[in-house]
Formats: sequence, C-alpha cells, structure tokens
Amino acid sequence: PFSSPAPFARRHTSQAAHPLRCLRAAPLSLSAKDSPPAPAAAKPKEGADAPSSTIYDQEERDRVSSVIDIMMNTPADALQPAPKGSLPPTIYDDNMEWLLNEPVYKSVMYSRLEQCGTEEELEQLEIVDQLLLDIKKKQRDTWNREKLEIIIGAALEGPTLLDEVLSDMRDSRALDDGLVDFLEALTKQAAINKESVAAAKPDPVAKKPKKKGAPDAPEEGEPMLVTMLKIIKDRVIAEIRTRDKPYVRMLAVLLRIDEKEERDALLRSTVLTEEAAEMFENFTLDGIQYMEQHRADWLADERVEKMKGVAREVATFRAKLHKMRAGSPDHGDERPDDGGKAAKADA
Repeated sequence: PFSSPAPFARRHTSQAAHPLRCLRAAPLSLSAKDSPPAPAAAKPKEGADAPSSTIYDQEERDRVSSVIDIMMNTPADALQPAPKGSLPPTIYDDNMEWLLNEPVYKSVMYSRLEQCGTEEELEQLEIVDQLLLDIKKKQRDTWNREKLEIIIGAALEGPTLLDEVLSDMRDSRALDDGLVDFLEALTKQAAINKESVAAAKPDPVAKKPKKKGAPDAPEEGEPMLVTMLKIIKDRVIAEIRTRDKPYVRMLAVLLRIDEKEERDALLRSTVLTEEAAEMFENFTLDGIQYMEQHRADWLADERVEKMKGVAREVATFRAKLHKMRAGSPDHGDERPDDGGKAAKADA
C-alpha cells in the first residue's frame, strides 16, 4: 500500500485518495489484528559488518523508524537534506539500504500510522511517505540503469560474456522484478518516441498516389532499440524463472556445448554424487518424454535428440560414480544394473 504510484492527496482532496487514509479508515485495531508482528531483535552475526538479512530485523526497523521520526518533526517545506532543507545532509544515503527493504518499510509505516492522533500528523505522514516513495524510485531507476548498461556491454562483447554476466547477476539476485518493470517502461517509452517522431515527419508515400497494380509500401519495422530491450527483458525473465532450478540451468548449458569432453568436464565439476546424477538423469528423461508428447509433428527433432544424448552421458557418468562408491575398478562405459534407465535413454 505504501508503494502506490497514486498522486499525493492534498489537504482538500478526498480522504480515500492516499493509501494511508484507506488504512486509517479501516475498522477495528489493525495494529493488534492485522499488522505484522514486531520481531525480536536479531543477534548480530559474528565477524559480519552488514546488517542481518532477517526480513523484520529490529536494527533495520530502528533505522527506518529514525528516518521517519526525523521527517515527521520537520516542517513540510523543509523536507530536503541540508543546505536546501532542514534534514541531515546524508539522511537518505546512509539509510537507503534499509528504506528499500519494502517489508520492513511497510511494517514501520503501518505502525507509525497507528500512532497518528491528529489530522495534521496524518497529513505529515502522507507527505513523508510520498517523498520517500519518489526518492526510492529514483534510486531503483539509477541501479536498474546501471544493470542495463552492464548487460548491453556484455552483449556487445559476445554471447559467452553475456551468459557469464547474466549468470552472475542471477545468482547474486541482481535480476529482479524491478529490473523487468524498468525494461518494460523503457520499451514502451522507446515505442512512443518512435511514433512521435514518425508523426512529426511528412509521409512521402502518402503524398504520392499509388499507381495501379503497384505493390503496397512495406511497413517499417520496430526500432532497433525496442527490439533490443524486448530481447533483454525476455532473457532477464527467463533467468529469474530458472534461478532456483539448477537442473534447468545445467541442462541448458549442456545443450549449448558441442564437445563431449567439455560436457563430461561440466558433469564432473557439478554432479558430485550418484544420487545427484540420478536426479538429473530423471529430470532430463522427463523433459524428453514431455517434449515428445506435446511437440507438434512438424517440429524438428534436433533438440530432443540432443537431450537424449545428454541423458545417455549422464547415465554413463552415474554408473561410474556407482562403481567408485562401491570401490570396484572402472571398466569404461560399462553400466551396472540401473533399472533400464540407460536403455531408456539410448532408446
């Protein structure tokens, strides 16, 4: 409710215009019945300088509360960092990490709402909330723009570097829904700008009458920028969806590797136990079965055949892991009794 893009409700507008007023008018005691419970203070991590990652860590709540308290006691026309206003010069920079933690921010703001005893306090809290919303949006846009520049730079270097950069950003949780929304907004804006430029220019085709039997003028494709932003957005979405699915990522990597030796090296470095190899093999076989049952008749068999080859290699690798664990010597590609899984992959 505190991230709504709705414009700030001024003194003479409807009381329902701002999310805070909607909560303020709700029945019963929200603080006792519906608000998130206040957590106990988290124990600091030994040897760690960063704050605890607990979502409702008391230290984070205290930092956000201190910012809101300072702003609540500052006149509305002076709510800017010094020297332009009366706030501490680095109040936002010092606390931005905590202010951007939306669950903590909403919890603190919800509790502060319950403490408002007058109309003036509620109006001041609305001003503070809207101001912090705008500041946080600018910060997120800055970070998302930096992420986009990194992605574009990697793409210009080649697909290999792009894969590495996106993998690193995915694993570090730098790819998120906020970046997707940012890319979507940029794509729409780029399309609008293109239409505005086209409307401002005279249309030479429209001025010339079409000759009888002449073909229609070709439609102009979408700008390169729009196409590029769409591709990046789709790729980011795909990376987010597979972030917590390691088998999906590993299979995708194996399918892109042409050399068997490189695939074997990847399996040796990532699949460390027989159980993990069996789970990955079953995942691959399930994928093969699904694609064979749901694909269209005209679809090429190349991808399915590659997956079958991967399944065979994983079955062989699993058999080797089984022999190593059993302490028996390795006999090449000879496979133990595996319930027919290797045969199923060969088929």
